[in-house]
Formats: sequence, structure tokens, C-alpha cells
Amino acid sequence: MKLSFFVVLLVLFTSGCARNVRIVKAEVPLVEEVVAPVGEKVPAIHIDSLESDSATQLYHSDYKIKLGMAYLSALGRECRVLSISQNDETKVQRVACAYSKLYEKQTRAWYLVPNIVQSTSSIQL
Repeated sequence: MKLSFFVVLLVLFTSGCARNVRIVKAEVPLVEEVVAPVGEKVPAIHIDSLESDSATQLYHSDYKIKLGMAYLSALGRECRVLSISQNDETKVQRVACAYSKLYEKQTRAWYLVPNIVQSTSSIQL
């Protein structure tokens, strides 16, 4: 009796492993596209430097700005880290991300993304 019980139990467990995996299609996206860009728009004079992979710095009269390598953010945007040194040698890191073109001849718009941790100094380009 015990042997037949274990055989039935074994057959039930192994039959569950023999089935195909159910394919699930997501109906609702996990992340919705944000319509309005978040952050402060970077002036147009800096866009060429941000778009160029070979550019290593932005020229600004008040700050010394080094550009990090471009990377793809979790939201699918191209971003670059900006290491900003002020005249008193205070260093701040900010991130600038590109938003898609609305039409063909338009260059992408870049925005300084707000920091998660607020700093005591406010830097505006």
C-alpha cells in the first residue's frame, strides 16, 4: 500500500515538471513614458559637446565642467555625468540626460536631472 502511494505521489510530482511553461504577455507596461521632461534644460550652446562622444568638458565662464562617458539610463535615455568644479574648488556631480527629437531636423534636448540627495550648492548652466 505504501509503495503504491509513493509511486502515485512520484508520478504527480514528475508530471508537473513535464509541462511546458506558460507564456505570459504583459498587458500593462511597468514604466510609463513621461511626457514632460524632468529637470532643468541645458542651454543650446552646450548641446554639441553633450552629443559628442569625444568631448571631455563643457566650457562655462563660472565653472570647470568635465564630462563622463555616455551611458543608457534605466528609462532608456542617453545620459552623461557632469563633474562640476566651482571657483572655490567645491566639486558637485550632476547628470544630464537627452530627450528624443520631436521631428527629424531637431537636435535632442538635454536636461539636468534633479539629484536624489539635495546639496547645499545650486548650479545652473
